[in-house]
Amino acid sequence: MTDAGISPDPAADDGADESSRSAPWPDRGADESSRSALGADHGAALSDEDLLALLDSLGVAGTHDPEEHQEAIADAEWEALQAYDFGADDEDGEGRAVSPVLVGEHLPAGPGLAAVLAQDPLAGASDWDLPGLAAGYRRLAAWAQARELSACAEIAARRAAANPKIGTCEDGRPASLPPEAAAEVGLELSMTQPGASAWTALACQLRWALPLTGDALAAGTIDLGRARIIADATVFLTRDHASQVEARVVPAAGRQTTGQLRAAVRRAVLAIDPDGAEQRQRDTERSAKLALYPGEEGTATLTGSCLPGLEAAAAMARITAMARALKSSGAHGGIDLLRANIFLGLLLGTLPLIPPPADGPPEGSAPADGPPEGPPPANGPPEGPPPARTAVDDAAPDYPPPGDDDAPRDCDHLLDDTPPDPVTGRADDIDDDDWPQLPPPEWPPLPSHLPEPPGPAPGGGGLARTGLLDVLIPWTALAGHSREPAILGRIGPISSWQGRRLLALATRSPATQWRVIITSDDGRALAVCRAFPPRHARTSPVRVDAAGASEQVTGVIGRVTITIRASILGTPEAAPDPACPLTVQQIAAAVLSAAARAASHIQDYARQSAAGGCAHAMASESYRPPPRIREHVAARDCSCRFGPCGQPAWRTDLDHTVPWHKGGATCPCNLGGCCRTHHKIKQLRGWKLEQPQPGIFRWTTPAGHSYLVQPDPYPV
Repeated sequence: MTDAGISPDPAADDGADESSRSAPWPDRGADESSRSALGADHGAALSDEDLLALLDSLGVAGTHDPEEHQEAIADAEWEALQAYDFGADDEDGEGRAVSPVLVGEHLPAGPGLAAVLAQDPLAGASDWDLPGLAAGYRRLAAWAQARELSACAEIAARRAAANPKIGTCEDGRPASLPPEAAAEVGLELSMTQPGASAWTALACQLRWALPLTGDALAAGTIDLGRARIIADATVFLTRDHASQVEARVVPAAGRQTTGQLRAAVRRAVLAIDPDGAEQRQRDTERSAKLALYPGEEGTATLTGSCLPGLEAAAAMARITAMARALKSSGAHGGIDLLRANIFLGLLLGTLPLIPPPADGPPEGSAPADGPPEGPPPANGPPEGPPPARTAVDDAAPDYPPPGDDDAPRDCDHLLDDTPPDPVTGRADDIDDDDWPQLPPPEWPPLPSHLPEPPGPAPGGGGLARTGLLDVLIPWTALAGHSREPAILGRIGPISSWQGRRLLALATRSPATQWRVIITSDDGRALAVCRAFPPRHARTSPVRVDAAGASEQVTGVIGRVTITIRASILGTPEAAPDPACPLTVQQIAAAVLSAAARAASHIQDYARQSAAGGCAHAMASESYRPPPRIREHVAARDCSCRFGPCGQPAWRTDLDHTVPWHKGGATCPCNLGGCCRTHHKIKQLRGWKLEQPQPGIFRWTTPAGHSYLVQPDPYPV
């Protein structure tokens, strides 16, 4: 079946040659025993008689007009399909001959197809049936996702219409995406604000800017991944140009791989709007950024996006050349591992010198081919001494020859290494038995300090600025009683030995802040206090380089937080393991001293608190919370109090739940961390935020849905 408004004519493709265009799906052959009695060839189109038999088996009145057969199937009653049991016997005691796959292939994606697939046809499916069932489930998933996106687009349209600063266009499209619409979607679907914004923006784009793509997704012709490819490539185009692009690529999109579709969309965009390509490139490059994502088993992904293509390719070529030079010097590991080693070493500033290869020419010798012959360039030699050449500069990458259309389209063509194993993901041609005996990777060392830009530090006093990393370590791990994982900001849980490495770095910087949080047994913060390890355990914020010049530096670790349960204070569990290093013993003593001060505050608050409420023992008469309140609320909340948002609480606005000018107290029971986006959303008409108990928040949307947000627990 074809989509309404989508031409199946292959001439509507983007003009790609036959080598880059995928062939139509082949007919699925099967032996006679696996074919149902309805239709001699499942891969071929059904005859008029077979279609009429199919309609009759579904209880649908058919016609003798072939063009109306598909419409009759599409109009099948939901109840009739739901009641149809493909495994049941007919009146003669024989199994029904109609295959559920055959029925599903002739039903449009929607409730009818869902009813067919809900009959659990996998139980008696033949080998011939299984691929068709997989395709049917995928079409059904695409239909469901299209309906979900339609609901999100409607939310955006209604919130935009209710917002006088945004409004809607004549066709109902929001003039811009309302943040409150993304917030409402995020609360219901448990998505962060950026994720919900991107999801809602995609919904609006498919509904108004790319209707053919949206229809193809609803019909199950394409899946969500392919719809995203088309949407991402046309987001900066005008609606007219976007319509032309999708008219070219949508008809063939369902028969192409994602790589083929991405190339086809890119070609169509450049062909339809070549004049705007350069400006779009500049606009996209303004969004260039580096991002850090947590990975598996304590690893992470550091990636640069929206980088200029030529510069990024040249940087990749240089890193690859340096990795090859490192491999020639005898380093272990595949080229991917060595490139990652070079990448980190360059960024950290701790990359050691790459030794020359053992079989290379002696240092200072001329190349074997000698100096280049012929006259110098017309513009003369460059001024100054020539730059020193290294083995890295001479290690040119092996680019594919021009015109080689079969060459890979990514940076793997720079290498001649074994492709990754599809199961283990390893690119090395190494037997599994030999893998455990390989030496561990030798990564560049972590820097203990970071260079500080010239000029006084904020706030004066000559103190170094705080570092970049935020580490949280449970007391049991610090004291050596357990191997409980630590938590590294932006990464998440890390192993205990990684936490000890960061702890060792933190002890070398006087600018590192040490914080102690007392928690309940279930991990809820009760009090917070600063700790001050002995100064002789920390180094100076001024470093002297090899030339004797002093350099202001700051520690890599900006803050270390130790969590300790109130119930273990004063017990043997509160004593550190005697086997811990001396520095750890000193830090533990400072932590216990701070914990004792914080515990006394907890008892004072408990005595002064009213039953079921708050006695405002920490309240301030000022509008801006003092540091003691700010630290307490930030420790209690952990993150923005808008449920799905993960913005750290120390970076949020400390918002009065009941506005201060309406009598709200500047007290932890009336304060909560909200990032700037959700702080503004809370103030919009129809939104309501309450704090029934200190640290517990209830959000109510304009639609009347309520969401309760509990305090984030700490690891204990």
